[in-house]
Amino acid sequence: MDVKAHTVTRPGRLRWLVFRVWGSPLARDIDRAEAVLIVGLLLIWLLTLPLIATVASVEWTRIDSRLETDRATDIAVDAKLTGDASPSGLTREAVGRSTARASWTGRDGRPASGVIRVDAGAHAGDHVTVWLDASGTAVAQPMGSPTAVALTVLASGGAWLALGMALTGTWWTIRRRLDRRRWSGWEQEWSSFAPGRNT
Repeated sequence: MDVKAHTVTRPGRLRWLVFRVWGSPLARDIDRAEAVLIVGLLLIWLLTLPLIATVASVEWTRIDSRLETDRATDIAVDAKLTGDASPSGLTREAVGRSTARASWTGRDGRPASGVIRVDAGAHAGDHVTVWLDASGTAVAQPMGSPTAVALTVLASGGAWLALGMALTGTWWTIRRRLDRRRWSGWEQEWSSFAPGRNT
C-alpha cells in the first residue's frame, strides 16, 4: 500500500502546503500541485498591488485637476428658500437631505431660481448657500482634496481586496476538486487491500 495515500487534506482544514509539501515524503503530486496553485495566486494578488496603486495615482491626478478647475470657476452665493423642503423621497430623508425651491442672484446679477438640495426639514425663508458653475447653473459644492483622497484610497483598497476574495474563491473551488480526487484515490487503494479482496 502506498503510504502517500495517507496524506489527505480534510475540507475546512487549511494547511500551509507551500512550506510543508516539498520536503515531506508523504506528499503526492496532487499536493504539490495545490502548493504551486497557492503560490501562484498569492503572487498574482501581491503583484497587482503596485498596478492598482499606479492606476489610483493616475486617476487621482485627473480628479485633482478637475477639482482645481471646479474650485477656480464655481462660486458660492446666498439663496433664499421659496418653499419648504420636499417631504417626498424616503431615501433623501434617511440621509438627512432633501430638495426645495430657492431663489438667488446669478453670476450675471439677474434673479435666478431653481430646485436645490437642502437639509431635511428646511423651511421657506431659510437662507442657504448655493454653488454656481461658470454657466450659472446650481451645482454641488466642490469636493475637498482630503475627501477626494479618502475616496480614491477606499476605492483602490476595495478593488484590491475584492481581487483577493476572487482569487481565494478560485483557490477554494479548485481545492474542493483536488480533495475529491484525493479521497477517491485513498478509497481505491484502501479497497484494494480490504480483507478478503486478494483471497
